[in-house]
Amino acid sequence: MREASELARRIPPAMFREEVISQQVCVDLAISHLAAAQELLKTDGFIFEPDFRFPDLPYGTNVPHTAGLLDNSALRLPLYQGRGKGDLEN
Repeated sequence: MREASELARRIPPAMFREEVISQQVCVDLAISHLAAAQELLKTDGFIFEPDFRFPDLPYGTNVPHTAGLLDNSALRLPLYQGRGKGDLEN
């Protein structure tokens, strides 16, 4: 993941950056690195504290694939947090 991230910083092809972020969020959550996952998404306008907020999309438009990847990745974080608090059933 680090190599892919470095490559994306140097030569960012279309959609590659969002794919890497999406996969890194999954990895970070799998190894209980919630803060790292949050930090990855903050640069794209996601806010996790004190409340979860996400960037607005223009009303009535289709969600681009890249925005959908980031939105889905961001939604994993409150779900992850809820699992530890017993808010969700297994």
